[in-house]
Parts: sequence; structure tokens; C-alpha cells
Amino acid sequence: MVYKPEELKLDWDCLSPPSPKALETLGVPGAAEPAVLTAAGPGAFLMYRKRALGRVTVAVVVAP
Repeated sequence: MVYKPEELKLDWDCLSPPSPKALETLGVPGAAEPAVLTAAGPGAFLMYRKRALGRVTVAVVVAP
């Protein structure tokens, strides 16, 4: 899935600390967590916060 930065405007206070790299390259404080929450839809919540694995960052969400 691909989202525009404006589609990822969520409650940033409930997410992991801002990523300087995401802010610099994408213009948003984070990408993995907002993207997975957006994909899962309303009522979803983070099961595992973002984790960097090499050049990939992942986050796990639970959807209702």
C-alpha cells in the first residue's frame, strides 16, 4: 500500500517518537506505524511499535 503524507495524519502522540529520517524525506514524523494503522482502519491499535530490521521498519497492528 502507498499513502500520501497527508493521509497519514494521525494522533501522533500515541505513536513512537518521531523519526528524523521520515520527517526529512516524507514530511511526516513517522511512516511504519501510521501506514499500518491507516491500512487497518478505524478501531485498530498497535500490537508492536515500530522495529527497524536492517533497511526495513515494521510495525504490527490488530484490526477489529
